[in-house]
Amino acid sequence: FIEAGAYDYIHKSAPAGLVEKKLRHCVDRRSATPALPAAASELHEGIPPALLKLFHDNPAVTQLGDLVSIHAGATPRRAWSRRQAPPDDEWRGVVTARAIDRFHAGRPTEYLLWSRLHLFRVPHPSEYSVPEKVLLSRSGPPLKAAVDKSRLPAGTDVYSLIPGEGVSAGYIACLLNSRVLDFYFNRLSGAADGRLRIEAIRETPVPRPDTSAAQELAKIASLLSH
Repeated sequence: FIEAGAYDYIHKSAPAGLVEKKLRHCVDRRSATPALPAAASELHEGIPPALLKLFHDNPAVTQLGDLVSIHAGATPRRAWSRRQAPPDDEWRGVVTARAIDRFHAGRPTEYLLWSRLHLFRVPHPSEYSVPEKVLLSRSGPPLKAAVDKSRLPAGTDVYSLIPGEGVSAGYIACLLNSRVLDFYFNRLSGAADGRLRIEAIRETPVPRPDTSAAQELAKIASLLSH
């Protein structure tokens, strides 16, 4: 999408026919014209089948879930188990949507009483104690994704995306902050209610990371994250 300049073509006022035409143009530029099956399974309710056919079996396109693992954040059971400042060592800081801007994640804005007794979901350390991850705000529009190096868990309104082997967190952040995916989630994927779902994120069609392009985008994301 980004190499083809699709973000210059697509914006929220574009009619559906124009979107389909421009996306077809982008796919054709990335590779040979993809094979279009007679029927394509529904990716999400509300996405035109003709649009899905553009990505089905196209070697230049994969699903975001093939590049990252996606995890929900810590979810407190009661309102009193969250604070703005930690009373003692039993409370742990989490990164919430308020701390996320495009490409940049700030300091923790909330602290949770860290125990299974007080949390519906306790994230496993493997979901946050990594050198780099991508934090995606669950609310929108617009999409807000940041490269995070804090090794802190995500809050209840944030998804934590752990890049797979050979995948750059900066590359993923660039994709999620693009106009194309913002349009996809808010106009096509059924997430217009402002709630992103793990299934929708996992099945999002994205370009396979080309080594040179991914490195360039990772450098840009690194500069913007400071």
